[in-house]
Amino acid sequence: MTRVVQISHPHFGRAVAIVEEPSLVISNGLKSVYEAALQAVDSGQDLSELLLAARSDRQLHYDEVYSGTGEWKLLPAFDCPGDPFRCLVAGTGLTHKNSALNRQAMHAAAEGAKPTDSIIMYEWGVQNGFPAAGHIGVQPEWFYKGNGSVLRTHGEMLEVPDKSLLRYTEGI
Repeated sequence: MTRVVQISHPHFGRAVAIVEEPSLVISNGLKSVYEAALQAVDSGQDLSELLLAARSDRQLHYDEVYSGTGEWKLLPAFDCPGDPFRCLVAGTGLTHKNSALNRQAMHAAAEGAKPTDSIIMYEWGVQNGFPAAGHIGVQPEWFYKGNGSVLRTHGEMLEVPDKSLLRYTEGI
């Protein structure tokens, strides 16, 4: 498995680096994982092979980049440079049984022994999440957080919209 990160420098700009602990090996010419993925698709090449073929002899200390003490900074793991609206920040939830059980326990006192929506959806996945060939499975729980403009770099502060604070201050 090839591990990569996206990094940025104030003078050299963006780059993709291959993680070879304790170093990051900067790639030749690749500015983003998105760009690398497009090149791999266009050429029919495996993404990992493309990344390894682009290795340069330039290395950075991963700890220095991670800690933010040098000029190179980590970027989000994946983005669409120049057009954040092409990047969807979304995923599926309740992939772990404990997540569903914790939600069930949270609501159990208020709702009695009735299973919550969370545990019901989890059970659907257990029963029909891996359908046999030719059979239809269940749709997982899905969440949407926004487009690429919501992504933040490593160590960057997250913004909490004012309206989110209202629910915590009501009734105080």
